[in-house]
Amino acid sequence: MARSVLPRMMPAGGMPIMAPTTEPGPRAVRYSELERLAAHTRQEGSAKSPEALGKLRVEVLKELATCPDNESSISDAHLDSVLNLAILTLQTASSLTEKHKDRTLLWNEELEADVFLSRTLLLADHVLIPDNLLKAVSTGPTNRSLREAALKHLKHKNLLAAGVVIPIPDGVSRAVQGRSVHERTAQDLQRAEIVEFIRSQLVLEGPTAREVIFGSVKDDLEVYPQMWFHARIDRQSVDKANGQFTSRLLQRYEADYDYTAWINKVQNDAISYYVQRTNERLVSADVFGAQYVSASPFEARLLQRRAAPLAPHPAQAAIWADIPMLSDLSSTGLASLLRHEEPIQDLRKRIRRALMTAQDTSQEVDAVTQVAQEIEDASQLLTKRIKTNRLLSGIIPATGSAIGMGIASTGGLPGISGAAVGALATMAPYLATRIESRREASYLHVAAKRVRQRESKRQQRRSKR
Repeated sequence: MARSVLPRMMPAGGMPIMAPTTEPGPRAVRYSELERLAAHTRQEGSAKSPEALGKLRVEVLKELATCPDNESSISDAHLDSVLNLAILTLQTASSLTEKHKDRTLLWNEELEADVFLSRTLLLADHVLIPDNLLKAVSTGPTNRSLREAALKHLKHKNLLAAGVVIPIPDGVSRAVQGRSVHERTAQDLQRAEIVEFIRSQLVLEGPTAREVIFGSVKDDLEVYPQMWFHARIDRQSVDKANGQFTSRLLQRYEADYDYTAWINKVQNDAISYYVQRTNERLVSADVFGAQYVSASPFEARLLQRRAAPLAPHPAQAAIWADIPMLSDLSSTGLASLLRHEEPIQDLRKRIRRALMTAQDTSQEVDAVTQVAQEIEDASQLLTKRIKTNRLLSGIIPATGSAIGMGIASTGGLPGISGAAVGALATMAPYLATRIESRREASYLHVAAKRVRQRESKRQQRRSKR
């Protein structure tokens, strides 16, 4: 690990010292002062529609993306814009919960917004994801960190502008419901089934040559492993008057030293971390009035073992079903697909109907998979039907009508008008069939293929340039 990384990882005031423990326990609930300020700031009547908020967010992101690529401190104007946007977002999210209870809101912290939307088969009216902006300005903000956070969100500017994806500062929920997180974690850690399950899934590596342990769990989606540093007390620094001392990290591994107590402490701390991480996500969903959907197989098994497991939701079943129908679509492609409201509603209706008789998660997954297969099969028939109808109801009658109009032209304007009406009458069955086909869920499959083709052509044109 590069030494230059350490100063960024080191919290202000140093690393917290954790004494060895005999069993797992809740950790401190952490959030920044800015997140606490945003949580307790109220602006009556400032809520916007998701679409208006999305367009405003894209404008702010574009401005922040122009920050210089350096380590200088951000300007007060940029700090104000980030904080005001966070407060406005919280107000808008609250209004969605209060005024639009019929809308489906999903919360996820693991997947990119476009991947989450596609894997949940567009079952959400709004997807809530963590906002990187407020986090970027909460601890040692620089132009570079703010710029990187803005550019990361701008990858989904079309979904943001449409109000479908709404980034929420997740630390705000911990500031509001930190006590609830602490209590839920304490309750879960009292259950031997949960503790032993996580212990069986832990993968610990170390101590390393520099007295570090890396920890993760099987089948999780967290990109970077957790790190624990073994601290050695600098005995020459001990102040006997007040008991203060300093410690040293990254010391050399000693083969004759007994690390057992530290390893046990790391295991307990890791168990506490994963339980509390899940509870923080659940509380975030509760605060924002959303349904939490986990993409991590490990966390899904953990949630099933809780005293109050998550209520079943079609989106959760869709995640595990892993349907490729909408995969490989960019944020731009998904945004264009979301304009087809009627087939999306038909898709949601069919999935909910299929889940009515499911008894457990595996049956829900099977039901969603079956519906997706039926839609894919129907889309193939629909594609053939559209082509056939276009030929039989469009080209041939239109050609005949054109001949009729040519003949009728000898009768002047009345004859031409009569022939035109006849042409429209001939086209009517084709138009009616086309409109009806666009209302079916299977049309989404057809539309997704067209979007892929358009995106592929755009990419080819860019590569030629």
